[in-house]
Amino acid sequence: MWQAVIKRAIADVIDSNVRERERKEAFDWICQGGRYFERACDCANVTPNAVRMELLKKRICKANRNI
Repeated sequence: MWQAVIKRAIADVIDSNVRERERKEAFDWICQGGRYFERACDCANVTPNAVRMELLKKRICKANRNI
């Protein structure tokens, strides 16, 4: 379940159909971390930095497709 929560947050950040405020909240949750993000990563058995790297990779790929 927690992997799905993290994947949804990543998708929210890169999906241009998601409202700007929600994209920013998802981005901040992932990039600024905090207790709940750390706990979600722990429950999903992933490291916070791995999640951040995945987000970065997806944003770069999306940016390259839009060029």
